[in-house]
Amino acid sequence: MKNSSDILKTDIHCHLEACFRHQTLIEIGDRVGLPVPADVDTFKRDYLVADQKENLAEMIAGFDRVRALWFDREAITRLTKEAVEDAAAQNVRLIELRYSPDFIQNGRNISFEAIHGAILDGINSANADIAVGLIGIIRRTLPLAEAQKVADFITANADSFVGIDLADQELDYPGREFAQLFRKAKARGLGLTIHAGEISVEESRINVRDAIEQMAADRIGHGLHIINDPDLIQLVIDNDITLELCPTSNLLTGSIPAIEDHPFRKLMDAGVKTTINTDDPSLFAIDWNSEYALAKDSLGLTPADIDQCIENAKAASFVNGETITKAWSA
Repeated sequence: MKNSSDILKTDIHCHLEACFRHQTLIEIGDRVGLPVPADVDTFKRDYLVADQKENLAEMIAGFDRVRALWFDREAITRLTKEAVEDAAAQNVRLIELRYSPDFIQNGRNISFEAIHGAILDGINSANADIAVGLIGIIRRTLPLAEAQKVADFITANADSFVGIDLADQELDYPGREFAQLFRKAKARGLGLTIHAGEISVEESRINVRDAIEQMAADRIGHGLHIINDPDLIQLVIDNDITLELCPTSNLLTGSIPAIEDHPFRKLMDAGVKTTINTDDPSLFAIDWNSEYALAKDSLGLTPADIDQCIENAKAASFVNGETITKAWSA
């Protein structure tokens, strides 16, 4: 069997804001007056989510310790360039990076257009043989009027985004409230992926059903807890929905009690299309090689299973097929 480092990989669920190098954050912090601890243990304690949290909300709070460093065009371009190059260095040949314009903006005097332009500059300046797609995120916690502004920006830039996503805290923020925004984006040719089914409560499973039936989703981000609902599993299969599974993330956010409890294998056996993804690699102190190794060593996936997950991701990707083929043969 190939070592995980040798596998040509995919990652179609990766948050750009959670991709960073410690040294780069130190240098950006020094430049903009936001000091970052150089001590590795202190940095891990204060900035990363390397240990299991009680819930998803506690993990989301970890983002705030990093996003202040996505400070200006210079920082955004550098961080994006390095994210692409770091993925390519681990033999990732297809990656979809998703980001939230208003999350990066964070009340600062920087426009969505400037943020997006800096990200595109970072991708274009990366020296890497890799197919890259950008997915724009709407946060569930935004008031509808604010979500509309973000959605309008994403759809207005459908030539440089490949998809649109709904993310953030599932509880008390039903996806159906945003259905019209997503259907409009789909009409503009954008792929639709929705964070849903990430936590083990009925409301989370309802979010999966709403994502498919009311929002016309193509993929579901996470979705692992459909395992508790046979009818929902069948709905996913009948609608040819691909799940973007992120095992380490599900463990660290408390979505599962132990990695051995992850339903990855059961979902595959049930006929669900599954994929292997990192979610928040730097934030979780993991990388692409480690996540693929975990799939083999802890989830019981065979080489054929891993190959199938990669093919599922390529088929479900919002990136142009010709672009993927070119990267794959580089």
